[in-house]
Amino acid sequence: MQGTLWVVLCATVGLAALVDHYRSTATALKLGPLEDFGPVSLRLPLGWAITAQDEPVLVVQAEEGGDGRARILSVLRQPVRGEMSPLEFIIRSGLAPPAAARVNQPILIAGQTGAMVGVARQIRAPGGAAVAERDIVAVAMVRPNLALIVHLSSTGNTLGEDEQLMRDVAATIRINPRAEVPGGEGETR
Repeated sequence: MQGTLWVVLCATVGLAALVDHYRSTATALKLGPLEDFGPVSLRLPLGWAITAQDEPVLVVQAEEGGDGRARILSVLRQPVRGEMSPLEFIIRSGLAPPAAARVNQPILIAGQTGAMVGVARQIRAPGGAAVAERDIVAVAMVRPNLALIVHLSSTGNTLGEDEQLMRDVAATIRINPRAEVPGGEGETR
């Protein structure tokens, strides 16, 4: 009897692990090939539409839409006066309130360790249902005078999905040699 229970328990745990693995791989976004966007190269999620690029501060913006799970991913670069930490930049620039910045996580962006913070709120969808709306901001100082910002605005997705998307895209970012800083100052590696 006990042996049978152990077999049933092991089979149940194994099946649960298999289902969990299948669900996580099915919902994971696949990234496209490495693309150059002026001063930065990165991989964007497959199937997302590029809605803006190559503006003075905005490097690229891509959008996913449909089925109530809209997300907009933006990559920006911002000159910085004086040295500061990524978290200090997030707070000073108003990208997240100081209270949200207290709960930050490290993230790798363009080979540099940065800070990632999130701000979540509940909104009412047209049918009256509550929907999670979230902004996640990650910043790394890729040069003493240049911040690289990755921003994800998301509606209807889970926090884990959004954070993993940020980490996956941020890990692919590369600074192109000889890229120009907004304002005309050249960068050097």
